[in-house]
Amino acid sequence: MFAKEWANITQTNETSIDIPNYNQAVKTVAPLMWGEHCMECAVPECYHYCELYEAREDGRCKLFKNGIAKNINYKGVSGPAVDITFKKWGKLEAFANVGQTDVKYIQALDSILTFFAKLGRNIEECLPTSARKWRLTNMFYKVREGIVLVAGKRVKKPEALLVGIINRNKPFKLMLEVKTLLESKFRTSIMLEKGYNQYVIPYDQLNISYDKRHYIYIYPEVKEHETAITITALDLVTFKQPLENIIPIQTDTPPAEKVKCVVWDLDETMWSGILIESKPEEIKLKEETLACIKALDERGILNAICSKNDYDTAYEMVKSLGIEEYFVNAKINWNPKSINIQNIATELNIGIDTFAFVDDSPFERKEVSHTLPMVRCFDIIEVPVLLENPEFDVPITEASKERRHTYQMLAKRKQLQDEWTGNIDDFLRSCQMSLTLGTPFEHEVMRCFELLQRTNQLNISGRRLALEQVETLIQDKDTDTFVMKCKDNFGEYGIVGFAVIDCKETNPIVTDLVISCRVANKKVEHSLLLWLAEKYKALGAEALKINYKPSKKNGPLSRVFQDLSFNIADKSEEYIIYTLDLTKNIQRLDIVQVIERLDEAEEIIAK
Repeated sequence: MFAKEWANITQTNETSIDIPNYNQAVKTVAPLMWGEHCMECAVPECYHYCELYEAREDGRCKLFKNGIAKNINYKGVSGPAVDITFKKWGKLEAFANVGQTDVKYIQALDSILTFFAKLGRNIEECLPTSARKWRLTNMFYKVREGIVLVAGKRVKKPEALLVGIINRNKPFKLMLEVKTLLESKFRTSIMLEKGYNQYVIPYDQLNISYDKRHYIYIYPEVKEHETAITITALDLVTFKQPLENIIPIQTDTPPAEKVKCVVWDLDETMWSGILIESKPEEIKLKEETLACIKALDERGILNAICSKNDYDTAYEMVKSLGIEEYFVNAKINWNPKSINIQNIATELNIGIDTFAFVDDSPFERKEVSHTLPMVRCFDIIEVPVLLENPEFDVPITEASKERRHTYQMLAKRKQLQDEWTGNIDDFLRSCQMSLTLGTPFEHEVMRCFELLQRTNQLNISGRRLALEQVETLIQDKDTDTFVMKCKDNFGEYGIVGFAVIDCKETNPIVTDLVISCRVANKKVEHSLLLWLAEKYKALGAEALKINYKPSKKNGPLSRVFQDLSFNIADKSEEYIIYTLDLTKNIQRLDIVQVIERLDEAEEIIAK
């Protein structure tokens, strides 16, 4: 179902494209209500400062060029097909009520809700412009939401998310995400070729649970241009016949160059024997597996567990074997292992393309590699030579050896954050985080190099500088370099970032900035950039520039620049130049304390 009341056109004449007869295939459907939203909204404050804001008739932001317009040429699952033209930063969003209802009742409900929504709009449009408050429309939004919530409160769950989309233009990628208010549960890209495109995504892969409200988003991967599609199906459904030829969601994202986390099976992988078929004393730890885990730990590569077992029994065995300390996460349940690996990646905030998976079962390896082709999968027989693979050849520093302890500390921090009931910024303040900055000391250079090699998400340039290049930049008199160290109430995070600022011109340019994902979303990035702005303003600069190279993974940084009122000064196919005007007042944050340390010689004298 779609919120069609603000549509400006109705498609009636076009060359027909063959699509399936959904009435013959779909048995039941969930009452999803899709509406137009913004990927970066902060309603209603953004209406006053966002340069993309365009008022809809009711004053809300217009995110689709012509609204959600009915297309009578095609019959969709829950009603007529719809035409949508995404404007910049527009997204289609629904909150997920998964309970299934007979498809004919959902189609009837869609007609009724659409009729009354348009009736309310027409009534208010009859009023003089000065008298239009859109109260009737806003009231109906709430009523409709309540109806959809009640209709979705059913026990029966769907089999799949059915996606049917007509694309009349060049092929492009559409992003699909499932989230709660606090966490990302599923994310993938769908390639839309020219013509009709259909995907059937197994419901269990979406990782939706009944105890929290979930939201489903779709939006073009490239958000800068208008993108038009016709949607015939975007529904959680069950089918009249058993599912055949399911198309699991695939992605063309290749494995990352280096592995950051290895996920281990338990039975016949971690130990010899099947736990539920053996006595505890018959379970023996595999020494080659343990030796590999210890070697990975020394290199700063994390280890996690994914096993189909009873959690209490299996984890008690992990503890009794004395290996609990080596793991930063454990998913022990009966869910598909691909889902558990996605959850581990989300909880650790590490790109899933940096994961490897070790399991003795060909079935489990196939299930993971088929669903998550960017995850490297290994048989247990490969463990003795696993570390000889180039993806495990990573720089080893003192910080590497402490990485596991840091992530275990972060897990405790996240647990407290999840239990926090107030404002998230208040929680961050309660952590009393401090960020210490300074020119890298000699013993810190290797860690700066390591960050440049390993960091993907919070990396403005993506440059993999050689160690010699890093050393040259640190010695260059026209370049400022800063190493970043963090700590808070939970402990020391060590060196979490490295920045390079070109100071040859009057206005400095941040050419390289890498920050470890372990401090992501803690306002460290914001605090650093504001500190740099204050520093260079005091030195006479009128602007602070950032040389940003967009990638599939570093999008969160662009949102930081927008948060801090950076403007786009220049743009090419490869780079975007963001600029902050230092002649104006610089906003302040009181969340992270920033401290500039002495250089090494001064620090020794001070001690």
